[in-house]
Amino acid sequence: IKAKKGTLLHTPANAKVLWAGKKKDFGYTIDLLLEDGRKMRFASLYKILVEKDQKLNAGEVIGKVGASARSATGPHLHFAEERCDRKDA
Repeated sequence: IKAKKGTLLHTPANAKVLWAGKKKDFGYTIDLLLEDGRKMRFASLYKILVEKDQKLNAGEVIGKVGASARSATGPHLHFAEERCDRKDA
């Protein structure tokens, strides 16, 4: 999703941070587990503002858009969502 560098990202619901750090192909990445069991990935970030295992309330700022993915050609958000049947997945 094309966006300006530094655009703030907010968690869409109460969540737990599963991963917050750099991944080889995705660059700076945040993986969340939402209360309803969905997993979300926000990647190619400029800045991460959360830590692994942190519990978040809906609307909290989690990071800033960037271009840190290996194949990034400009600022954007790489977003992915995965539906899980279990909340502890």
